[in-house]
Amino acid sequence: MMLSEMTWYQLTEWEAYFSIKDEIEKEQEKEMEKKIKEEERQQRNLQAAKRGRW
Repeated sequence: MMLSEMTWYQLTEWEAYFSIKDEIEKEQEKEMEKKIKEEERQQRNLQAAKRGRW
């Protein structure tokens, strides 16, 4: 039903999105891993500072 109500432009936009969807998800995953690593590094530094080793 949704397809029958879409314009040609909307359909081509969906096709374009799905053609790059995997790349977008991989980029988001890399960004999330980077943020997690940065947060872990900050937590380690904070713990070291609390113990007086920093």
